[in-house]
Amino acid sequence: MILYLFFLFAGWYALSSFASWYRLRHFKGPFLAYGAIHLWLSYGAIHLWLSYGAIHLWLSYGAITGRSWETYQGVCETYGSLARLAPDTLVTDDPDLIRRMSAARSPYRKSGFYEGMRLNPNRHTTFSTLDKVLHDQLKARTTPAYSGMDVPDLEGAVDSVVGHLQRFIHEGYVSKEGGSRSMNLAEVLHFLTLDLLAKIAQGREFGHLDSGSDVHGWIKSFGAAAPYFQLVAEIPWLRRVVFSSLVLRSVWPKPTDEKGIGKIMGIAKSVVADRFRLDAEKNDMLCETGVLLLIIAGSDNTSGTIRATLLYLMTNPRAYQKLQREIDEAAAVIQEGLRIFSPSGSLLTKQAPPEGDEFKTHRIPGGVNIGQSTWAMMRRKDLFGDDADVFQPKRFLEADPKRRDEMEKVVDLNFGYGRWGCSGKPVALMELNKVFVELCEPSNPWDVKTYPVLVIRNMNVIVTERRLI
Repeated sequence: MILYLFFLFAGWYALSSFASWYRLRHFKGPFLAYGAIHLWLSYGAIHLWLSYGAIHLWLSYGAITGRSWETYQGVCETYGSLARLAPDTLVTDDPDLIRRMSAARSPYRKSGFYEGMRLNPNRHTTFSTLDKVLHDQLKARTTPAYSGMDVPDLEGAVDSVVGHLQRFIHEGYVSKEGGSRSMNLAEVLHFLTLDLLAKIAQGREFGHLDSGSDVHGWIKSFGAAAPYFQLVAEIPWLRRVVFSSLVLRSVWPKPTDEKGIGKIMGIAKSVVADRFRLDAEKNDMLCETGVLLLIIAGSDNTSGTIRATLLYLMTNPRAYQKLQREIDEAAAVIQEGLRIFSPSGSLLTKQAPPEGDEFKTHRIPGGVNIGQSTWAMMRRKDLFGDDADVFQPKRFLEADPKRRDEMEKVVDLNFGYGRWGCSGKPVALMELNKVFVELCEPSNPWDVKTYPVLVIRNMNVIVTERRLI
């Protein structure tokens, strides 16, 4: 009997392995990405497949260490712009394919990856839902708020909090003659984006810049939870476990929590309840999960872009000095900051339509997941030049109009595209354009890890006043 079961398992394994290989046999990729049961050890990822289908265990070293973007870039550079990453997953750095998958009338749909990004397990957001109809309905309701149409004095709110940041730095961290004080810029800029989005959502700041601390424990909690969000998004069976009724009742954050993610959920709930009062002064944010998404996604992604751009500015004196002389350089600096360090390192996989797809010279089978390596796309030399690995804002200033437009459209993919485009883009760009901080060159720049959002810590700087001649 045991021998019979062994041969039965061996036969099943052989057939499933062959089927797994045959389906995507035309796509190159890491050797061990072709098997149904395989162990893939690399700098960016460890994949352990116990089976293909029913029992699918994918332990990602990239998700744990936050270095997945380097793995995806390496795969694209080694095996081409559409390469095999796993038995049922491809990865691409081709902007044309990314636009094709996200276009308004695209037959592609979101993969199960997005379900793992539910912030409230009982409700979906525009980001987490797989239902195109529900997504479009939610987006139509929230777009006026994100664009500023339903938010009274949106720019005034941004100006107010940016001014608060300037006072916070000047009063607490500007170094006097004969002494110096280190400032953790990564933390301070996170305070800025959280307080700013709270100002937009509820009309008042959380108080991070007032207290100089993580008042609700959100930054600490989400930084610790980010690797697990990534794992839950990538592993189908783990999603089913995490979002089971047992887990949700016992360990999932609750709006009544005093700290962390649950506290933010409670704030979102109270904001919406307050808006429903007949005498409410503000009427801009009525969706509880929408408020939660605004605060979480908006604060992490925008602060990540600001921190990355400032890091490259501080380590590139010529670009920094030019920015000081020419404010017109600011737009190019922002574009280059978004390009050189994309605010999200996740695959954000889409699923091919059941009938499959023809793309350029490739035949993509139906149901295959295709992830995007934004990091690899932003470093492509055929798109951005031979110095694509160098922080060089002038590439946007010196290019001819057609070339500059092409580059800007690729960089714009950081905000998604088509149906899945980011509703918060106007707020993020306004924030990026208004944040100017003068810093000296740091010796230990930062500690960065990438999950669905960037988790940046220990970006300590010394701030001095600039003397105008």
